[in-house]
Amino acid sequence: MPTSRKNKQDKSPGYKYAIIAYETVLEVDNYINNPSMIKKLYNDHMAAIDELNILRNHSEDLRASNYKLESEKQVVERALEEANRTVEKLRIDVSDLKNQAGNLSSVNHQLELDKLQAEHDLKHTQEHLEKLERKSLPKYLFTTLGIVIASIGINLATSMPSSWIAWVMVVAGVLLGLAAFFIIGKDN
Repeated sequence: MPTSRKNKQDKSPGYKYAIIAYETVLEVDNYINNPSMIKKLYNDHMAAIDELNILRNHSEDLRASNYKLESEKQVVERALEEANRTVEKLRIDVSDLKNQAGNLSSVNHQLELDKLQAEHDLKHTQEHLEKLERKSLPKYLFTTLGIVIASIGINLATSMPSSWIAWVMVVAGVLLGLAAFFIIGKDN
C-alpha cells in the first residue's frame, strides 16, 4: 500500500508545529490473491474499529465530564451570586455601621461636652455651697445672739415695764437678727 506524505505548516502566534498527514492509496490489484495483504487490511480495519470504540468511549466520558463540569459550574455560579449578594448586604451593613459610628461619635462628643459643663456647674455649685457654709455659721451665731438678747429684753420688759434697758435689749436683739439675714447674706 503506497502512501504519499503531505506536510502542512500551521502557524500560531508563539508556537511552531507541523501536522503531517498520510494519505493511503488503496490499490485493489495488490490485494487480489494476496492473503497476507488481506489479513493486514483486516487487522488494520479491526484496529481502526477498536480505536473508534475507544474514541467513542472517550467521547462519552468527555461528555459526562463536561456535563458534570457544567453542573458544578452552575452550582459555583449560584454560590458566587449568593456570595455577591451577601457581600453587598455586608457592604450596606458596614455603611450603616459607619453612619451609626459617626452618629455615636457625635453623641459621645456632645456627652463629653455636657459632662464638662456638668463638672463646671458642679464645681461652681460646690464653691457656692462652701461660701454659704462659711456664711451660715456667723448668721446662726448672730441670729442666736439676737434671739438671746431679745429674749432677755422681753423678760426684763415684762417684769419691769418701765425699764428702758429692757426695751433697748429687745430692739437690739431684733436688729441683730435682721442684720444677720440682710447684711451677712447680701453678697451672694
